[in-house]
Order: sequence, then C-alpha cells, then structure tokens
Amino acid sequence: MGWKARIGREGDILQRIAAWLFALADLAERAASAPYATRCRMLWALQQADEVVREFVAGSEWNPAGRQWSPATTGVRYGNEPADAISLALALRALALVVQTMAMQIRHRSYRRTAEGCDDGRHDGRLRTDADGIIQTLTAVFAEVELRDTS
Repeated sequence: MGWKARIGREGDILQRIAAWLFALADLAERAASAPYATRCRMLWALQQADEVVREFVAGSEWNPAGRQWSPATTGVRYGNEPADAISLALALRALALVVQTMAMQIRHRSYRRTAEGCDDGRHDGRLRTDADGIIQTLTAVFAEVELRDTS
C-alpha cells in the first residue's frame, strides 16, 4: 500500500473516531436526564471510552502536544450526577476536536508530501519558497478539488 493510501486511511479512521466521540457526547447529555440506575450504567461505559481515547491522544505521534498532555487530565473521575454527565459530554467533545485536528495534520502532511513531489526533482525535504515553488505547492494541494457547476 502506498503512503498516500495509508495516510488517507489513517485520516479517515481518525474522522470516524471523532464522529463516534461526538455521538458518545450526545449520549452523555441524554444520560443526564435518565433515571439514576440507567445514568450510572451509561456513565460507567462512557468513562471507559473517555479513558481509552485520552490514552490514545496522549501517546499519539500525530498530536504535537501529546508529550505535554497533562497527567491530571488522564485521571479524571466523574460521579453519577447529571452535572457529571454534562461534564463528560464536554470532555468527549473536546477529545473529538483533538482527534479531528490530528486527522487534519495527517492530511496536511500528505498534501505537503505531494507538494514536495512537484519540486522539479529536488528531494532534500525542503519546500521551495520562490514563486514557482509556492504555485506548485498550491497546485498540488488543490489538485484533488473538483469544481462542479450547480446552476
């Protein structure tokens, strides 16, 4: 599998994880108004997801802040009250945004590699900063954009 396909697949997987996190955040909000016994079970499962994703984000090579990720945030404990459910929903949404940012970084690196491939045979890893290099970079980045007439 080529690097473009692998990077595209990784970005897609991260986008799906982010979508799941947003869905789980909605579930956490619904748990706030659920009966106590139901809320306890829902929050327990959602807290497990929260811990797994926090560990993933903290150890990910795509997260530039991963090494500075506060240890205090990985040990967050929630209770079983409605306010805890809302707090968990906010935390899951924040994690979803971090995962989406990681996916965007993957795609950005993919576009950058594509642009570096358009540098007239230069393969030293540096981007060209002259006018031709900038135009080639932009052309490579926006080459996949398809314009359609919607009139």
